[in-house]
Amino acid sequence: MQREIKIPYALKCGEWAHISQVESGLKANCICPCCKSSLVARKGNKVTHHFAHYDTTNCKPETALHFIAKTFLFEKILKHLDSRTPLPVAWPCGKCGKLHEANLLRKATQVRLEHDLGYCKPDVLLLTEANIPVAAIEVVVTHKPEESALAYYLEEGIALIEFEVHDGEALEMIRVGEALLATRINQCISPKCKDCHMPLRENHLIIDTARCRRCERQLKVCFIQIAENYTLGTNKFTDDQIRIARELGVCLERQYSQTLDEEYIANTCPTCRTWVGEHFLHFMTSDYALRKQYRVGYHCIVCSRDWPCKTAQVIV
Repeated sequence: MQREIKIPYALKCGEWAHISQVESGLKANCICPCCKSSLVARKGNKVTHHFAHYDTTNCKPETALHFIAKTFLFEKILKHLDSRTPLPVAWPCGKCGKLHEANLLRKATQVRLEHDLGYCKPDVLLLTEANIPVAAIEVVVTHKPEESALAYYLEEGIALIEFEVHDGEALEMIRVGEALLATRINQCISPKCKDCHMPLRENHLIIDTARCRRCERQLKVCFIQIAENYTLGTNKFTDDQIRIARELGVCLERQYSQTLDEEYIANTCPTCRTWVGEHFLHFMTSDYALRKQYRVGYHCIVCSRDWPCKTAQVIV
C-alpha cells in the first residue's frame, strides 16, 4: 500500500516555512507554492505534522512535493554556481554496483528550471557556458520520466539524474545536506575494459593472518576478491600481483601439488615452508574486521581479463 504523501513545506511571506516553524491551523498564513491557495497547518497528535489545502482544489500533495523538491534543487545548484564552489553528488551505479561520487557542476555553469528542450522539459537543466545541456535532473514522486525523454537524453549525451522524493526527509537531504544523494544517474565513472568497454570490477588483494598447520606460527596469507562471492587464489595471480603481495609481507613460493600434478605459486609459511592449499585458505583466516584490503588492479567479468596497476592502494 502506497504511503500517503504529506506536504512539509509552505510559503510564508515569500519565504519557505517548515511545518515545525509555524502555529497550528490557519494562523500561520501560509500558501501552497504551486496553486498559491491557503494551507492549514495540521499538527495533531495522531498523524505526521503537515500542511493541507484549506479549500477544495485540484492541486494534489504529490504535485506540491514535486514542485518543492525541484525548486530546492534549483536553488541549491544556483547557490553553488554563484559562489563557484563544487557540489558533490553520489549515486549507486546500476552497472558496476559501486557508489560513485563526483562534482555535479564539473561542466555546468548555468542552471534552468523547467527549460523546454523541444522533446522534453526536465525539472532542472544544467548547461555549459556555450548553452550546451550536460545534465537533466528529474524529480520522481509518483511518475518516472517518459521513455521518449530517456531516449532523447541518451541520444544527445545528456546525463540523466533522478531524485526519488516521497517525504519530508528526502526534501531535507536536498535542502540542507552538504552533498546530494541521487537515486540514480545513467552514467558509470568506473574504469572500462579496453576490449569490451564494460565497467571493470576492482581487484582487492585481501591479506589476512593465519596459523601454520605444522609449526603453528602465525603467517600472512592472501587472495584476491573481485566480487562478494568471486575470489581468485594465488595460483591465478599475475606477476605484478605476486610482487605486490610479497612487498606487503606475504611469503609466496612456487609449490608442487600432487592433487593437481602441477606447480603454482602458493601462500607459504616463512618458518617451516609448509604451504597452504587454496581449498584450506578460507578455513584458516582470522576475523574479517582484521583483514587488510588493497586495490591491485581491475578485472573484466565479461571477457575475464585483468588490468593491473603497478602499486597497491589501501582500501579503507
